[in-house]
Amino acid sequence: MSYASHEQVYEYRAGYQIRVRAFQNEYAGPWDYLVQVSRHGTPEGPEVRSPDGHRDNRIDAEMAGRKAGERIVDELLGEDTYD
Repeated sequence: MSYASHEQVYEYRAGYQIRVRAFQNEYAGPWDYLVQVSRHGTPEGPEVRSPDGHRDNRIDAEMAGRKAGERIVDELLGEDTYD
């Protein structure tokens, strides 16, 4: 169970949406994120949890989640431009 959480949905390209939920598991603890990519309201793949450690604040966690979602969409569209 999360202590605090915040969810945001971002519109992206080609009808994709990126849903990011930033959350804390303990009071004043680090933030993590879950990201889900969907297209026209249908989820595209599993919900993904932040792989690279904790963030210091909610905004950092949300932005990292959004970037992760953008990478997932780009890979689905065949535009793998990340090194």
